[in-house]
This record gives sequence, structure tokens and C-alpha cells, in this order.
Amino acid sequence: MPDYEDDKQGLVRELFRAARNISMLRKSDNDDFTAEDEAEWNAGLDALSRAVLAYGSKTPENLALSESFGVWWSDDDEREITVENFCVAEVMNCAESSTIPENISTELPGVTQRQWQDATRFATLVLSSLQNCGPWLQQARDFIEAARRVSALPRDFDEVEREACLAALRNAVLVVGSETECNLALCESLTTSVAENGRHEVAVGGYSVVDIVACAQSSSIPDYVADYLPGIPQCAWENGMRFATLVLTALRE
Repeated sequence: MPDYEDDKQGLVRELFRAARNISMLRKSDNDDFTAEDEAEWNAGLDALSRAVLAYGSKTPENLALSESFGVWWSDDDEREITVENFCVAEVMNCAESSTIPENISTELPGVTQRQWQDATRFATLVLSSLQNCGPWLQQARDFIEAARRVSALPRDFDEVEREACLAALRNAVLVVGSETECNLALCESLTTSVAENGRHEVAVGGYSVVDIVACAQSSSIPDYVADYLPGIPQCAWENGMRFATLVLTALRE
């Protein structure tokens, strides 16, 4: 991986590139998994692990995450990032239908069930778009770019400029995710919040999406997720929420 030193933007680009490259992995043969294939897949996973540690630092949580990565190959020829053998986007997608974790209500008083659903819906769209290499690749990239533009707003932003950025993001949500009930609800709640360092970020109902998802790392697996994904271990939930938090945080850089 290139040595970006303290170039945060470079680290973000490498993280996003490594994640997208997982979805572009191929097999030499549809039935047989060759030694060359294994070497290519391992190289892709190593690049993703290095990118996570370079951007997020070598904390115990990030080290555990970096060691949990794998690749899921679907019957319709799609590849997705897994943590402990569970697709990270699917884990987040299941979280959308779960009851808000108790610790989030404690750590972020005022966050509602609706805002939990909207935050996890947004995170699902981000994770799915990041791994999209099919015919919707450009729409996925436009969505990621629209989310990043929100964080590029100047501290003394003009309200007209803010609304223009949010309108572009809402439109991108509906293009990449379609006009489903949950996506329309997400668009209605999308707004911005300002962190202590003065940076803007995507929010739902005034609460930072990053903060909501980050809190979920320390929660128990919601009952709905456990029922929908039988056998999912606590570490898969924690690593899934950790990866989502890193990606969402990277959007703010």
C-alpha cells in the first residue's frame, strides 16, 4: 500500500479503494478455486486490513476487525466483505429492522427508534455502494460523493448551500436505493450536525449517523438480527458496526 504518512485524504481513498476491490475479485474457473485465485483473494483482504489499520490506527478493536475479514461469493456472482463469515452490509441491513439498542438510548438520550432505523439505513446504503462494481457503479459513486460534500461545507456555510447539498444527497439516496418507504423516510430525516471540531456531518433528526452507529458497537446483538442471522456471534456484530463506523467517519474527512 502506498505510504501516505499523515495524508488523511490518501488514507480514505485507500480504504475505499480496498473495499471496492473486494467486489471485483474473480475466480479463474466457476467451479474450481485455484492457487492463483487464493493468492489474489488473500492479497485483496490483506490490502483491506492494512487500509483499516492505517486509517483507524492499531487499536485492539481495529486489530480484531482486520483479522475478521473474509469474502462471500453469492450464487449470482457477487462478492461482499464479511466479518466472521457474515456479510457486513447484511448485518447492517438487519439492524434496520431491530429495536434500538438500550445503550444507545442511554448514551444518546433522545435518539428515537425512527432515527435508529434511518441511521442504519444510511449506513447500509453506504456499505452497499462502497462495494458496488456492477451497472450501478456510477450511481453508487455519486451517492458516496454526495455524502462527502455534506462534510465539506465550510463552518460559516450559507443556508442555501447547505440545503443544496442535502437535496443532492436525498436525490442520490433515492437513485441508489430506489423510492422505497424506508428510503423516503430517511430522506425526510436527513440533515446535518456540527461536531466539536466544527466539521459538518450527515445526521438524522439532528443526531450524527456516525455517533449512533458507533454506540451500537458496544451493544448486545439485537433479537431481530440474531433471529434473522442464526449463529451470528457477538464479535461479528461488533466488528460489523466497527467497520461501518470507520467508513462513515471516513466520509467526513
